[in-house]
Amino acid sequence: MLESGLLLFFLVPGLLAYCALYGTFHSDKSIAPEPPQASSVETITIILLSSALIHAVFAGLLHINAVACRSLPCPIPVPTGLLDPYAAAFNAMDGGKASGDAVGGLIAIALLQGALCYWGVRRWLNYRARADRLPAWIYGWATDIANAADNDDRLILAYVMTTHDIDQKAITYVGVLYDLVLKADGCITRLTLWDCERYLADLAVPVDRPTLPEPLSRFPFLMLEASHIRNVAFEILDVSGTPPSTD
Repeated sequence: MLESGLLLFFLVPGLLAYCALYGTFHSDKSIAPEPPQASSVETITIILLSSALIHAVFAGLLHINAVACRSLPCPIPVPTGLLDPYAAAFNAMDGGKASGDAVGGLIAIALLQGALCYWGVRRWLNYRARADRLPAWIYGWATDIANAADNDDRLILAYVMTTHDIDQKAITYVGVLYDLVLKADGCITRLTLWDCERYLADLAVPVDRPTLPEPLSRFPFLMLEASHIRNVAFEILDVSGTPPSTD
């Protein structure tokens, strides 16, 4: 029972770091990759490495603190389990019995580490997004789109051709990207637009001629699932005056 509890405490920082990496962190747009399977190698590696790193740092700092406290005169005696809960926990494992102060110290450390991990990863992602340097190993081909999502001078337009036709013309939507969710392999699972327009795209018209006539209707908000999307293109507009780029 004690070993199971210690294993859970060990994994808390990694679990929260994983949630922060694959969660939505943008202020007004959601560009979030769909997390990989819970049993995948990528998930297990991220959780274990994150947990091991922060536990190693905390254990070293707490051990130094405990040694310093034992060497200095202390007017208020503090139980060893609170000064160095890692050492107290391992001693408890050897003895088969956990002390109350060791368990309390571990719970406090697990909560603190989890909060710091979550906050730190979110701050790191926000910083990378503002610098247009989000990690490609998380966002894949959508890295440029995710980078632009947090910039106030960028606007992301999505041109979505659906699988539905009317008189051999594809129903197409054009609007500002609000939400984009990707699978681990890069496939789009959901796409949401706001302030979008609906068109009928005539695929028989030559490509050197305009294929989008006047919009048939407008929608303030529209969500499309992957099964309704035939093709999609994104355009990143720089509203500050710089010529736009396409992705």
